[in-house]
Amino acid sequence: MNESEGPPQNDPEAEGSFGGDDWRARVAASLPEGAADDLNTQQLAVLEDEVSLGEDDAAKAANAALRALARASRAYLIYDARNEIIKTFLGDLKSAFEAFARDHGDLHLEVRPFELALKKEVVYLERDRERSLAFKLFRDGVRKLTVRAGVTWEEITALLQILSIRYIGVRLNEDDILTLLWKAGFDHIQVEAVEGFIEDDEEETADGAASGAALMDLNPDQTWDDGMGGGEAGAALKAPPGFDLPAPELPEPIEPRRQFLPDAWLEELRTEAGSSGLAGEVLRLIDYLLRGIQDPVEYLSWDDARHFLREARDFLMSEGEIDQLLAYQDLLAWFADAPELDEDTSVAARALLQGFADESALKRILRSIPISTIEPPAEYRRLLTAAGGDTLRILFDLLESERSNHLRRVTRQLIEGFLPERSEDVLERFHEVRGDVAADLLRVLVGADPDRARESFPSIVRGDDDELKVEFLRQAQAGKLQGDLRGHLMQLLNAPESRIRVRTLKVFALSGERGAYQPLMKRAEAALRKNSDDLELDAYGRALAHIDPIQAMETFRDWGKPLKRFQLVVGGALLAQRKTALSGLSAIGTEESTNIIRTFATGARDEGLKDAARKELGRRARAKRLAAEGQVEEVAPVTEDVPTDSFDALTGVFSAIDTDRMMALSAEDLPSENDGDGWETEAEEPDIDPFGGGR
Repeated sequence: MNESEGPPQNDPEAEGSFGGDDWRARVAASLPEGAADDLNTQQLAVLEDEVSLGEDDAAKAANAALRALARASRAYLIYDARNEIIKTFLGDLKSAFEAFARDHGDLHLEVRPFELALKKEVVYLERDRERSLAFKLFRDGVRKLTVRAGVTWEEITALLQILSIRYIGVRLNEDDILTLLWKAGFDHIQVEAVEGFIEDDEEETADGAASGAALMDLNPDQTWDDGMGGGEAGAALKAPPGFDLPAPELPEPIEPRRQFLPDAWLEELRTEAGSSGLAGEVLRLIDYLLRGIQDPVEYLSWDDARHFLREARDFLMSEGEIDQLLAYQDLLAWFADAPELDEDTSVAARALLQGFADESALKRILRSIPISTIEPPAEYRRLLTAAGGDTLRILFDLLESERSNHLRRVTRQLIEGFLPERSEDVLERFHEVRGDVAADLLRVLVGADPDRARESFPSIVRGDDDELKVEFLRQAQAGKLQGDLRGHLMQLLNAPESRIRVRTLKVFALSGERGAYQPLMKRAEAALRKNSDDLELDAYGRALAHIDPIQAMETFRDWGKPLKRFQLVVGGALLAQRKTALSGLSAIGTEESTNIIRTFATGARDEGLKDAARKELGRRARAKRLAAEGQVEEVAPVTEDVPTDSFDALTGVFSAIDTDRMMALSAEDLPSENDGDGWETEAEEPDIDPFGGGR
């Protein structure tokens, strides 16, 4: 072997490159002490040991004996026969064969082009033709080699001499290995070999196993063709395995005919050819490839299979085959951790495994989840966890880039699976983003770690992210926020956006917190002085009515008194008061509230106020009639998206609030007085209508 031939290919899993320091150290460690001191790279390559093989004790012992035989044979290329190192190799050879004979008896070897096999298990492997003991035996026709348990040391040394002659190139033109083995006349070493066909007049061997001759099989029932149309019973030649025989004579052609298969057979064929079973077939092929890469006997390498492994991963992702994807991950993880795998292949396998956690892979996985799924199955969480890498941060990026509501919902739910362990990371990202992404992360924190979510409330109410404030109010309205929210809600009443203030009033109303009535009343009076828009005033009126109907009735009774003559000139602020009162009275279904609304409908100077009062009276009359008939007035559903023209439309329809509490109040707790303006109020149970009107 010369320098241009490159490194020997005996061990596909050997560490270190050919000729490097690691390689030289490894080869030197396998040689007798001092044997490698004066050898150059090519001489070391000659003595490099073959790969260790064998699953059981017999196979390992056979492998040790054959490697000792091959190394001792090649050593004569470098050392003189009387060299002490040669004696060491001979000692190893003698010990190895004696150990096999003592523990396992006869050594029966099948000879293949680059392998020697014991009971179908490969016990010797060398793919370099110049070094391979198996190749030299196979090339010269040897197909089986048997070393009996009683083999003598003289026979082993004679076998070694024959192999050494072939290695060092002596007498190549005279005898091959097979001829030399025959001439040696061994008693305990036997071979079976093939050379080709023998002539008809040559003598057939007795056992038919042709010591170098082709096998013949005398079969009186078989006929042979004499080439002239005749034939007779007689001897027929049996070709050796792999011999290129003449093409056989084909039968007469016949016309094809159609055959109809049973439905069950057709269905089985459709299933086999359809896409439903393709994922399973892909997985079986992956298993076969990974085992082939691990097996040192196979030619397959990682570079040969990596493109298919990557495409198979992408296919399983796009098909949404979650069970097969998990099985794929398990196979790849098992393969990457195999102890016999070289480091480069192991690193490459782990890199492919982490490919499950990149953004494009995550998108394919998430898109495979049906839209009808309420939350992603646990298998998806396991899939992402097993992929390794920082999946959470990739989910953050995906939440920022993805516009599909379905994928955003699934992404939020997957992020929740990392909490509370990684709540700090979610909070950190929450403070870095704005808008819908910040709102999504707030929902995640509220749902999975409410205690850490409270840490974000001050920054939300003091900030300028209106979309985040709306999400905060939506969560508060749903009752999902923990802790005392009054201070945060009062802060939101200072928001510049009217829709934020209106939603805040909705949350106050639904909270039923009577202690908030006085602070809210002061805010309402300030809003009246600032001439706030009708929508906000409407919200204040309804919120006051829902928080404390009793105090609210006292306020609305005062605001609803008929105006004096000098008050008609003032107009603006008093009109706003009366509009606010009408909104609040619409949420209290008592007879007194109806009477006050009736005065607005008949005596109000403002046509808008008068028209709104008449509509409310009509609604109450219709609801009363339906109740008498045992029916319920249908209310059109109201979305939480932000229309514009009413409090209910903007914030959602009120649910019934605190009716039981109101019924528990005694008649003495309710006001009863003559207001001095021509109509009297009575102590009666206010009836809170969640939809803005009375019974």
